[in-house]
Amino acid sequence: MQITFTFRFPLTISVTRKTRPSLDRRWCVTLDRMGDRKIAVIKAIRAVTQEGLREVKTIVDGVQYGSPSIAAHDLSPAQARNLVNTLHLVGASAHVEESK
Repeated sequence: MQITFTFRFPLTISVTRKTRPSLDRRWCVTLDRMGDRKIAVIKAIRAVTQEGLREVKTIVDGVQYGSPSIAAHDLSPAQARNLVNTLHLVGASAHVEESK
């Protein structure tokens, strides 16, 4: 974060605060519903995250039994949108959130 102070006469103070642009933020994708194509969902998540089969299968199985799971974290905005679009194409339901 960068804070800039500007002084003018007669004494007027203005403060400008610059925050990081959204491209610097990292995003996570939460898988809400899996759909009927479990293997396609696993392949889509593995393609983006480079995680092993066991880790991704655990995430997908958790969603299958009713609890939403974080499918991927620390992604750029483009990666997150790409994963969500891919998951929607294979019949799953997912959304993007800002990583904490």
